Amino acid sequence: MNIQDVPNYRQIRFKYLPPTNNRVARLKVYEPERFYDTPVKSRIIKIDNEPSESTAEFCLRWLIETGFKPVARANESKEWIFFCDNWAENFMELSGEYSDYAKKVRVKYNIN
Repeated sequence: MNIQDVPNYRQIRFKYLPPTNNRVARLKVYEPERFYDTPVKSRIIKIDNEPSESTAEFCLRWLIETGFKPVARANESKEWIFFCDNWAENFMELSGEYSDYAKKVRVKYNIN
């Protein structure tokens, strides 16, 4: 097997932030740096899972509703990791918006 035969996906991580005296429990959603010159991008979201839904299921639902395309998952202690297939014209930011590059490609090739 060659390294080029293994698909390359984006890694999106969710880290549990326990409640404090002033805040409810939350999740930090972040994408680790892919290159030495790209910063870690993150945002904090409120855990708003439905009664029958685990935290991992909430994370998956949040990704899908935000526009990500999860294809695999993994987990660590207090963290959930999802691998998403969002590249080029489908490159999503954690805000749920297409990246500037993706917007340009989508306009250039008339992708809805």
